[in-house]
Amino acid sequence: MITTWEVPLNKHAQEFLIQVNDCLVSASFKSKNSADFYSVLCFKAKYNHSEELLKFIKKYQNLWQSDSFLRRQVTAIMGRLLNTNSKDVEALLYTQISSGVTNTVSLANQIQLFSQVGALDKKLRFYLFPTKPQRPYPLPKFLVLCSVLNSEGIRADENIKKSVLEHIKDPYYRKWLDHQYNIN
Repeated sequence: MITTWEVPLNKHAQEFLIQVNDCLVSASFKSKNSADFYSVLCFKAKYNHSEELLKFIKKYQNLWQSDSFLRRQVTAIMGRLLNTNSKDVEALLYTQISSGVTNTVSLANQIQLFSQVGALDKKLRFYLFPTKPQRPYPLPKFLVLCSVLNSEGIRADENIKKSVLEHIKDPYYRKWLDHQYNIN
């Protein structure tokens, strides 16, 4: 639920997010339940700086790699990290491709393909930027958007930048778009 909120970028909200993070992490590791870890992962995918998110993913790599569902979810998040942490993330993507886990292999390959795409086809453009902007913009869709923005040609396209800014209103998404892709 917290990932659907458009949390403002202010000191009070930051304190709230720190408390939620501490609570989620504590509960997740007490229960040792993959669904609880997934909750932490979603929270961090939205609210953590890319460096912090990558550090978390690497720290718990043994945990998520041993669960096929978590492995796929972490792989999806790598699209958000590829542009700013390319060497480490490319190594993690290669590990996922080498794993032989079919759905993870295809996802890791897709993230790499998106980073090389020259233009958005109609289906992908409509998926990312529907006629009526979604509010809130879903986290999974944001992760796909980040994967596509890893392509230099896509993120330099002024029409794409305009569409991104028209559709993305969440303060944290905008923060990461500015920081990672220079879209502001």
